[in-house]
Amino acid sequence: MNSCLKKFILSISILFILTMNSYSLGAGVQAGVSPSVDINESGLFMNNTIGNLTGTIKLFRIPAAFGFGLDAGVDNSQFIFGISGFFDYWFLDYQIKNTWNLYSGAGVSVKMLMDLDSNFILKAGPRFFAGMNWLFYDNYVEYYVQLNINPNFVMPISSDLQNGIFRLAFPVETGVRLHF
Repeated sequence: MNSCLKKFILSISILFILTMNSYSLGAGVQAGVSPSVDINESGLFMNNTIGNLTGTIKLFRIPAAFGFGLDAGVDNSQFIFGISGFFDYWFLDYQIKNTWNLYSGAGVSVKMLMDLDSNFILKAGPRFFAGMNWLFYDNYVEYYVQLNINPNFVMPISSDLQNGIFRLAFPVETGVRLHF
């Protein structure tokens, strides 16, 4: 039975690799920085900056991209780190010139972060983005830069933290994808 399972998984993997071109996938890595502004009854505070490194996959049959990655940075003068994920849907994909494109859309992002005192924080909210990409080597390599507006709700999971707050983040991301 174990041998049959291995042969089945190997057959499915080979079939997937041979037909990958028909799925039109792009896979790569992106880096970004996300300055943000806290909005509460006391006013506006800008003392939060988080960087990320994210693995991404872009689909072409459905104009969407998603990714999961690692985040680290400063939040209210404390070092935080954790994991994040996003899903973006493209509403606009406009060709400016040859292999230079402009795109825009909306999506959702979620982050689970922890500070050095083991306090957990959940950040979630929509994201609205616009960016440009350039395709090289017969549309095999894509380089892109995008700007986001990410209003989100920051909810502490640990009991010793303050109540949730509204945060407006402005992530800037750049990355490279290889298309199959």
